[in-house]
Amino acid sequence: MRCPHCGAVLKDEKILQLHLKVCPKREKVESPRDESPKMEIPVESPKDGGKYEVFYPKPDPYFLVPEDVKIELEIAEKLSQKHHINLLVTGQPGGGKTTLALQFAARYNRPCVVVDFGILQEPQELFHTTYLVSEGGSSRTDIRESGFVRGLETERCVVVLDELNRPENERVLNVLLPFLDGRGGAYIDYLRRKVTVAPQVVFIATLNEGAMFCGVTTVDTALRDRFREIYMPYLPPDYEVKVLMDRTGIDEKIAVCLATFAYKVRTSISERKVSTRQLITAAENYVAGDSLWRAVSTAIGHHNNPAWRQQVMEILSFQLPEKELVEWRKSLSQRGNYVRL
Repeated sequence: MRCPHCGAVLKDEKILQLHLKVCPKREKVESPRDESPKMEIPVESPKDGGKYEVFYPKPDPYFLVPEDVKIELEIAEKLSQKHHINLLVTGQPGGGKTTLALQFAARYNRPCVVVDFGILQEPQELFHTTYLVSEGGSSRTDIRESGFVRGLETERCVVVLDELNRPENERVLNVLLPFLDGRGGAYIDYLRRKVTVAPQVVFIATLNEGAMFCGVTTVDTALRDRFREIYMPYLPPDYEVKVLMDRTGIDEKIAVCLATFAYKVRTSISERKVSTRQLITAAENYVAGDSLWRAVSTAIGHHNNPAWRQQVMEILSFQLPEKELVEWRKSLSQRGNYVRL
């Protein structure tokens, strides 16, 4: 079957109906006067009046990746024309792993669905959700397919498996296996039908792993072997300066200070790093009127680890402009004062 709007070839009527709800060509035809930029707004579900979780991400012009990562994504896009592709994105926290998945979808104008594994407790939650239906003066519980099912049955969809190793029950990971290999689907008892991966679907999983992370499940070899792995490092200081300036409007001198500070923490302290996400938070606080040292102190957090904080703040003190350093020393002398909120 063929979509009348974009011409995409679809396997059957059911998949065609799912595709029509997220087809970008149809959106343009139905809303010719809407000149606003495409936002991350889900498509309305005609079945239950709720929201489809499938959406088109908004492109981020300030998102930067290493050239080798860009090449890997380009290869994945080409290979997905032949069969579905599974990518595993690893790296330090706050380095842009989830954003990378969303920007891959935006770059190639693909629909997208994000599955947050940290909130999954049982395997069936991956395939259906329950909701209340009001009928007259009474209500009943009904079941509908999850966003995960809608996503993997939508042609060209990017299915983001966010924080793959954080489900409460590790059995959630087992049910992924038949969807990630050559079988490309499985019969799901909860739905009483077979769920099949649509053509050109790309699975992108994100993963934080290591001794510093608690509440995570081990991703065994059988599951990990089904993925092509991409590593997302932190940005080099000169690129991080550009991102901070573009995203927050911060002065270049302060952006250089923050990026240099983060780089020195990353290369001199092995226990915990300062992420790009934390730098953006600090820059936003500074632009809003906070002092630089307090903006950084708030952004890095971890007050339960005073030794680490002291090391980090000492590194910051060598990067602060003279004016900010004077303000910091002044605040230290006034520490302990309390005022009315």
